[in-house]
Amino acid sequence: MSAITERGLDGAVRALREAGERIQDGIRQTMRQGTTIVALEAKRLSPYDTGRLMSSITSEVRGISMDVVGIVGSNVEYAPYQELGTKWMRGRRYLQGAFEKKKREVIDLFVELARQIQV
Repeated sequence: MSAITERGLDGAVRALREAGERIQDGIRQTMRQGTTIVALEAKRLSPYDTGRLMSSITSEVRGISMDVVGIVGSNVEYAPYQELGTKWMRGRRYLQGAFEKKKREVIDLFVELARQIQV
């Protein structure tokens, strides 16, 4: 007998609500793991002179419910020039490179989350 028929409609609604909360928590936690993986790789790939750029690279997760976004970046004023370049120098693409190198690993985290979810 299924949990829905054993608990009735109230129990089914409660079970679905709890499942939704577990899914939302899982998405945020997995996104946090993914952005950390990309941020660590971006630090490894970043140009190094004084270490300021590398130490400024951070990750963050924003959003509510299931609409979640992971952000990896730097607040150092010259970070965009290092990433994208200028007319005098080529960009280093340390952020894009980190994303490209680690995206399969991050996708795999979400695939594993999907396998673990049980309603």
